[in-house]
Amino acid sequence: MYKRQELCVNGLLSKNRLCLGIVLACVLVYVLNKLRFFVNFLRCFHNIVSDQQLSFDQKIADLLAFGLDVFQLDLAIISRVKNNSYIVLHAITPDNSLAIGTEFELNGTYCTHTLSANSALAFHNASQSSIANHPCYINFQLEAYIGAPIRIGTDVFGTVNFSSAQECAPFSDEAYDYIELLAQWLGSEFARNQDKINLIKNLSLIHI
Repeated sequence: MYKRQELCVNGLLSKNRLCLGIVLACVLVYVLNKLRFFVNFLRCFHNIVSDQQLSFDQKIADLLAFGLDVFQLDLAIISRVKNNSYIVLHAITPDNSLAIGTEFELNGTYCTHTLSANSALAFHNASQSSIANHPCYINFQLEAYIGAPIRIGTDVFGTVNFSSAQECAPFSDEAYDYIELLAQWLGSEFARNQDKINLIKNLSLIHI
């Protein structure tokens, strides 16, 4: 009888070890896939921003197209925010219907929530979210959105955001990291461009 019980215990231990091994293997595969995706993201991002053959505008266009692919969304916008104005600086849309320079009231955009949060913000199913009755959803009917503030120093310059009329899977923590990284790079580049413009103006005044 004791031998039979011992065999049962050993059998259970073997099964538990097998289950634990399967769980650990699944976790390892999951982590490796996440790491692989992150490394690929950084490689593609670096290839774009470090390409000296591309102009600033070309880099932005490539980064927006890259972001659409990463987030699997349809619209990409970089905005300039001044007071309550939301001005489109760069955009990619399926039908190219959003003209550069188009201006909206900031309070009627999704990005007003991003700026209020002062960090990356996302909605994967806006109609079922806290903004379902906000003018941004009522007017634009975008189900999926992810965006982040672009800062120059401590000042808000604008936003970078990606969106779609179709809902999507909930955004991962990595997605928030990606949009924040993109916003940080844009902030530093807009600051550098502004410094160049100021330098050129100062030099032209010296030679007058």
